[in-house]
Amino acid sequence: MISPFPALPVQLGVFLGLIAGLFPLPLSAQRSPVAEQISTPDKQAPIAVTQQYSKPLTLSDGEKRWLSEHKTIRLGIDPTFEPIEFIDGQGNYAGIAADYVKLLTERLGISVQVVADINRGQALALAKKGKIDIFAAITPTQDRERYFGFTKPYFKYPLVIYTLKNFKIIAGLESLPQNEITAVKDSFIYDVAKQYYPELDLIAVETTRDGLVAVSEGRAAAFIGDVATVTFQIRKHKLTNLKVAAPAGFTNPGQSFAVRKDWPELVSMINKVMDTISPEEHLDISNKWIQIEVRNATRYWFWMALGAAGFVLLFILTSAILRIQVSRRTAELRVKNEQLVNENSERRLAERALIDSELRLAQFFHATFEMVFFHDNGRILDVNPAITRVTGYASEEVVGKNMLELVADDSRQEATAWVSQGMLEPYEAEIITKAGTPMPVEIHPSNFELNGRNVRVVGLRDITERKKSEQVLRHAYAELESKVKQRTAELSLANRKLKELDRLKSLFIASVSHELRTPLNSIIGFSSMMKQANYGELNQKYTDYAARINRSGQHLLSLITDIIDISKIESGFVDVELSDFALADMVNEAVSNLRQQAEKKGLTLEVTIPQDLRLHSDRRRLLQCLLNFLSNAIKYSERGQITLWAEDMGKEVLLRVSDTGIGINAEDMPQLFEAFERIDSHLRVKAGGTGLGLYLTHKIATELLQGEVGADSRPGEGSTFWIRVPKRL
Repeated sequence: MISPFPALPVQLGVFLGLIAGLFPLPLSAQRSPVAEQISTPDKQAPIAVTQQYSKPLTLSDGEKRWLSEHKTIRLGIDPTFEPIEFIDGQGNYAGIAADYVKLLTERLGISVQVVADINRGQALALAKKGKIDIFAAITPTQDRERYFGFTKPYFKYPLVIYTLKNFKIIAGLESLPQNEITAVKDSFIYDVAKQYYPELDLIAVETTRDGLVAVSEGRAAAFIGDVATVTFQIRKHKLTNLKVAAPAGFTNPGQSFAVRKDWPELVSMINKVMDTISPEEHLDISNKWIQIEVRNATRYWFWMALGAAGFVLLFILTSAILRIQVSRRTAELRVKNEQLVNENSERRLAERALIDSELRLAQFFHATFEMVFFHDNGRILDVNPAITRVTGYASEEVVGKNMLELVADDSRQEATAWVSQGMLEPYEAEIITKAGTPMPVEIHPSNFELNGRNVRVVGLRDITERKKSEQVLRHAYAELESKVKQRTAELSLANRKLKELDRLKSLFIASVSHELRTPLNSIIGFSSMMKQANYGELNQKYTDYAARINRSGQHLLSLITDIIDISKIESGFVDVELSDFALADMVNEAVSNLRQQAEKKGLTLEVTIPQDLRLHSDRRRLLQCLLNFLSNAIKYSERGQITLWAEDMGKEVLLRVSDTGIGINAEDMPQLFEAFERIDSHLRVKAGGTGLGLYLTHKIATELLQGEVGADSRPGEGSTFWIRVPKRL
């Protein structure tokens, strides 16, 4: 910063010097030992600067330790940001920022490695990945503060709009064409302009020179930039047809050092170094790059220049304020004019819409097939042409009459009540046509206001065909109801006959089974005695015959017993014998009955039963189901083992019988518990059976024991049959 007093910023001194440069002053004026002067390349003006000296640099122990651990720092730059920072013709890092970096390295005793050959955007991307440590000239933004820590700004210049000299007077960015404004890509100016002026279609350029050349050659209307860099580029490239048109409308936070987020110690040390730099050193760096020189001059010329600058500044500000006010007032008048035009257009559109609506209503009124009456307290005011088409009355024959005169006698009392009470619900009535015949109609009343009076609109729909259809439907319904009653009686009679036949069948089966049991018991008994040689020794042949007779008798007796049980269950004559018993005792009985048969086939039986589990149920029937499961498991298993276990499920108990037999195909599972169903397999003939065992088990479990049965199986791996019954029946 440049300042005649310690608190004045550098850019104010530069600005006053540039303004004062409008007034040529002699170099031979009286000089003062404490006065200095700022000059542009061809014009000079005095400004006082109080002499200050560098302050000593004081670092904490932690900062010194940090410096000892970080001797080399990677610096990211913008190689085209003249005169702030750039790479000169000899490949060296140069510019205002470079001079500050040099002071920084000297006073902190560190070395800086410049990362060149990339632009600003690429450098920022590398820094976010931790491959660049510091930037020397960068403007803080909200997004950048997520990745960097920033020092205090050490120089800044006003942001202004540059246009051609012959461009119209503007108040700011809002006065410019929305698609002809340029700014440097990835810069603070570009980001802020996009944020606060989203309607602008900014053209992003690579460098300040590119943007200024685009304006100079007429390819763009304006360029937004700071005074220092733009002035440097205009002088360097002799772009003499450009001017400062207006302020940019937002403030430049200034250039700061940006340091990676995890190095807060370096931010503190840079701030301390910047505090040690005297105003003279700041001024020397600024003059070196923006061609500002400091020489001794008299205090008189300083105040003259300051007064002139103040006058010019006041004039410029006043003119700018007036231009802005005129622009705003013009814009307000333009908006009001547009509003009036829009309101007038909207009114015309509303009038046209009203006319169209009335026309459509009239067309509908005359084109509808329903009869429409307008009446006031029963007196008909108007009708539509459908009246003539449906009833035969001409409109003049009914207008002025009372509506109730058209209503049939049977419906008149109801219609009178509806009209007098002003009800709006639809209702049915009969009217008399001109031919004198009654016509059923459905009436839809509604109300609306006409010239301050309530007028009633009534729509009448001829429902003659609907009434005929309803009559046909009523007749058909009555006929159908009669047929349903007749058919129900027939089915009831047939059901009673079927029940009687079923009862007789059950009696027959029970009687026949009983008669068959007597000789069967004799056959089984005598054949058993013959096997045991109670009537003398038999040779091997006759002993085998006796065994076969005994087995066949046992099988036939089992079949007859199953048939009798099924018949009793289906006829409802079976009794459930409830008792308290230990589940383990019942399971052991079932296993004992079949263990010899299993061991004969080389099968092992494993039993897992809770010893303290007791049930209140029909023990004999549950044992019968378990024996069926175990018997089938033994029949259809050629090797392996059979496992039986019980699980206490609270109010229920679950019994499972698993085998390692041939298994059951998925398509056979649905028929598993059907009567006389046997699964096809190579063991079907050898295993024997009638197909009633599982059917009977299902009947007992579901109808007597109030439980469930089921099975799970995989072919070649075995099956699991289960039964779940209540603990207390």
